[in-house]
Amino acid sequence: MGIGAPREPADTRVAQRTRPLRALAIAAVLGALIWAITPLVSEVLEAWDAQGVYLPALLMSGLAGGWLAPRPLWAHYLGSYAGQLAYVAFVLGTDGMFLAGALLLFVYCLIALAGAWLGGILRRQLSAPARA
Repeated sequence: MGIGAPREPADTRVAQRTRPLRALAIAAVLGALIWAITPLVSEVLEAWDAQGVYLPALLMSGLAGGWLAPRPLWAHYLGSYAGQLAYVAFVLGTDGMFLAGALLLFVYCLIALAGAWLGGILRRQLSAPARA
């Protein structure tokens, strides 16, 4: 900023700095919720073993997260990964396949990332003023 240039309001600067944390936290909670809710709606303990549940749940969690906090997308990806991995590690526990599962989550989280991207687009499209 140059001398005499108008400054952004403090609340705008804070919102910009906390935007990644907000998106990361939302995605982490939604990612962990997938694993917490899966045993209630299916007969399996691990979310990715629930056929027809896990992939749509990833997409829907991404859509919801992208709608609530559209940016930045990297925070949605990282948050979804961290939330799911934390739930698996601390609630379900680790075993010999934990590392393989952690690597597999990198790929699965791309679905949540796509959902977050779509959620952000939907939010922009639906909240845009109508053109006459």
